[in-house]
Formats: sequence, C-alpha cells, structure tokens
Amino acid sequence: MASDYVVTANLVGLTAWQGEFAVACLSLSLLCCFELAVLTITLWNKKSKIYFWSIAVATFCSLCYTIGGFLYFFAPPSVASKWLCALVSCIGYWIYTPAEFTVMYTRLHLLRPSRRVLLVCKIVLISEWLLFTTPNAILSFAALVSPDLKFANAYSYTQRIEPAVYVSVSVMLSCVYIYHAFVMFKKYGDKKIQGLLIRLVYTNLFLVALGVGNIVSEYVGGGVVQSSYIAFFYSFQLKIELWMLNEIGLLASETLERLENSRPKKRERILLTLYLYHAI
Repeated sequence: MASDYVVTANLVGLTAWQGEFAVACLSLSLLCCFELAVLTITLWNKKSKIYFWSIAVATFCSLCYTIGGFLYFFAPPSVASKWLCALVSCIGYWIYTPAEFTVMYTRLHLLRPSRRVLLVCKIVLISEWLLFTTPNAILSFAALVSPDLKFANAYSYTQRIEPAVYVSVSVMLSCVYIYHAFVMFKKYGDKKIQGLLIRLVYTNLFLVALGVGNIVSEYVGGGVVQSSYIAFFYSFQLKIELWMLNEIGLLASETLERLENSRPKKRERILLTLYLYHAI
C-alpha cells in the first residue's frame, strides 16, 4: 500500500521502517559527532599529537558522511544535488577509514607489542584501505551519480565484501589488543585491575558485534539501511575508542601503584606505557 512507503524528495522509495531506521541512525550519528567534537577539543591540552589529529579527522569525516546521507536521502534536489551529496559522503567514508585505523593502531601501540606485530598490523590496515575501501568508495560515488547500471552492479558486490573485510581486520586487531593487554597487566593485577581487563574484553567484543551488524544490515534492509547504520557505527565506534584509551590509562596507573615498592625493571614497562598514554 502507498501508506506503507516513505518517498523522499529524491524519489528513493523506502518502506516505513527503513525510513525511520535511517532517520534514527543518522540523527544518533550527528549527536555522537557533536559529542566527539566537544570531547576532542576539551580532553587534549596539546593538540599536536597523532592520536588527537586522527580522532579529529575521523570525527570530521564521520560528520561529512552523516550530512551527505541526510542530504541524499531527505533533501530536495533544489537544496542539494546528487553530485554534492555523493561527493561529501564518499570523501568522508574514504578518509574516515585510515583515520580510524590510525586511532586503532595508536591504541595498540600503547601496549608495546613487538615490532613484527606492529608491522603486520600496519600492512593489514594499509592493504584493507587500498584494496577494499578505496575501490568501494569510487564505485559508491559512480553508482550514485552515474545512470550506468554497471557501476551499481559492481558496487552491490564491493559493498558486501568491504564490510566483511573491515570486520575481519577489526577482529584481528581486537584479538591482538586483548592479548597484549592481558600479557602486560594480568600478572600485576588484583580484582580491580582484572575488572578493567574484563571491561576491555567486553568492549572489544561489542565493537566486533557492531561491525557484524554492518554486514547484517545490508542483507536485511538494503543500501539505505546499511548506509545509515554505517554513519551511526562510525561515530559511535570513535566514542568507544576514546573510552578504551582512558581505560588503558587507568590500567597503567593502577598497576604502577601496585608496583610502587617493586624493583625498577618491573616498573619500567608500565611507566613507559603511562608515559606514552600522556604523550598522545
């Protein structure tokens, strides 16, 4: 029935629940972006480090992606052309991924894994961006602005592949992160430190679940639902990243207190982690 559909000014036919879901996700993403902007500005005294700039760039790109989604799905053509909406959204998506990967890599670097582990993680992150995110962003832009169905057909494949690869990379980094967090802190821990470690595990599992939800949204609701969900996922993920950074600082501080009377060698690694935490 006609009443079961929401037809936007761009003549994108959506079922009622898809339209409501898109509005909810994009609105939540917009709220998260403003919260992140405030937190990013207020949390760092020195705004010249890589972690600050990666968070700031990722937040800005998430905001661009969200605004592009709002304009494309709900703005009349007289207000925003498809070219403008697609350009803003796709550039935000394309730049967000390396910025977010930089955040994740920097967080892992605090735990001081071996150089080989860091090198492998770096290669995987760069490869994902170059081989999957970049082609997907290009095909996304072409599918939105070009009448040629070849781009839309190609994008329908890459849009299923890229989120799966992204989730796989996130799972890998989460496993490496959890492992090195336990290696560094578990042997020093009491119940409080163990509780912090358990929260880190659950938080990383939650991030993985959000990534899996990105894949599910494509098959359940199609491109509109997935695009709006991605906007929420990107911004909310950054908030969790900030929380986990704070947890690492708490872990290092708590562990250092327990080692106050220990030998210098036992304190050295924790001191370095705490130093790196304050340095970023």
